[in-house]
Amino acid sequence: MDHLTSDDPRPDRPREIRGKDVSHIRAALNLYRAEFADALGVSIPTITRWERQGSAPIRARGHPARLLMALFDRIVVEGVMLSDARTSGRYIAQSLLRNGKLAACRELIHFAGMGTLRRFVDLDEE
Repeated sequence: MDHLTSDDPRPDRPREIRGKDVSHIRAALNLYRAEFADALGVSIPTITRWERQGSAPIRARGHPARLLMALFDRIVVEGVMLSDARTSGRYIAQSLLRNGKLAACRELIHFAGMGTLRRFVDLDEE
């Protein structure tokens, strides 16, 4: 596993997300590629391409990259219970169907523990 820069207090957190990490996150949430892509704000081919990367790092930038890292922390590093991840995945899928992509993104951010959507958007402006 890659080592982090010295300012990150979590030594078991990789510096980059790999394709197999994306697959693991999506599987834990029990989401279809289309649902996961919509919630992340990327295309289905992007999710497919990332998952095919295997052990190679993916090329995610901006808010999808930060959100994937937060999801990795929540699911892999913290070891959230699979039942909790699946329940959140159902909320994400339901939000997508009922209220659209922005609502699904908000649910994904909430599950990742990143706080409010406004705080998440503010990170892009730094």
